[in-house]
Amino acid sequence: MLMANFSSIFIFLSFYASCFALNKLRVLPHINSETSRIGYIDGLRGVAATLVVCAHSWRISYSESFERKWFYDSLNFDHRLGAVGVQLFFCITGYLFITKLLNNKNQKWDKFFIARFKRLAPAYFFTVTILIFVTFFKSSSFGLSDVVSSIKLYAFGLLGTDLSVPGFNGTELFSVLWSLPYEWKFYFMMPAVAACLHARWTTIMAVISAVFSVLIVLYLDGSSFGALFVAGALAAYLDRRIQLNNLLLRYAIFFASLALLVYVTSLDLNNYGIGRLSVASLFFISVIVTKPKILCDSSLRFMGEISYSVYLLHILCYFFFANLFDIYLSTTTLPAYALAYSLFTCIVCSLSFKYIEHPFIKKSITAIHSGVKA
Repeated sequence: MLMANFSSIFIFLSFYASCFALNKLRVLPHINSETSRIGYIDGLRGVAATLVVCAHSWRISYSESFERKWFYDSLNFDHRLGAVGVQLFFCITGYLFITKLLNNKNQKWDKFFIARFKRLAPAYFFTVTILIFVTFFKSSSFGLSDVVSSIKLYAFGLLGTDLSVPGFNGTELFSVLWSLPYEWKFYFMMPAVAACLHARWTTIMAVISAVFSVLIVLYLDGSSFGALFVAGALAAYLDRRIQLNNLLLRYAIFFASLALLVYVTSLDLNNYGIGRLSVASLFFISVIVTKPKILCDSSLRFMGEISYSVYLLHILCYFFFANLFDIYLSTTTLPAYALAYSLFTCIVCSLSFKYIEHPFIKKSITAIHSGVKA
């Protein structure tokens, strides 16, 4: 029982150790040479992705080596960690793209959307193709409607997120898909946001910005996720106006907000209710204001670089790992199994980034990247 309560700790530490080793092997040599990256954002992105993996750690029970009950004992806490990860991703997206708009008044929107598509589509299409293949291979039968549903998945979830066929529910292998439409809807709003930010009259800008803040919350399917993008935008605004030089004060603010986030995460609250959203937003703003060096750790930055692939592929990796290697690890302990899975996933996602994502990333765009990247 006690071991189940630490499943997320095993996963997180295993991911960190795996990325530490892969970084030392210079699997992605460009990471330590790029100077225009925002180090603490990369590190935070890596932490967020790993928290999402922790939320799905019960899927280690795809393996027959461990009782499913071990993981269900900590399921609620793991899900809360995953919610924090998603919330941070949305905040990161809002921060990075509003910062980009503030720094560039002459954004070419055709190039913007083409660049977004090139950045996000290759790894996404790769993941969806594997998902469809696995789903139809495992199904007992499927028809034309199932084929149509599978094709709709290529629209980043905007046309639907379900892929269930007789005998197998492929949706379980891609349960993060629900979050992707929110990212794209935010991108579609960017031209309107830019018009607000660059209005000539301060009063008009203030009114339009206030209206936009309300609309973005209401437009995103009636949910409150839009508030996270707004929090990211607020962080971008504060980042240009607040500079903390007192190191002690910076760390006091950062660790206080981190302690608050951990405490609220431990409470039995709605994962995406206003309480959790507010605390996650506050924590993110504190990261932007304090710029903690701890998040610039090279292993965390490595985790951040492969975070999009991790976000997309980690559940499929659970599935393949359990089916391919379970027979060899049937007598191992949970921590060893978690380490083996984490290393497997980090290797797969590093290769995905290197050979699928990176070739489509424009070399001239290095400072600004998407926060969920999905």
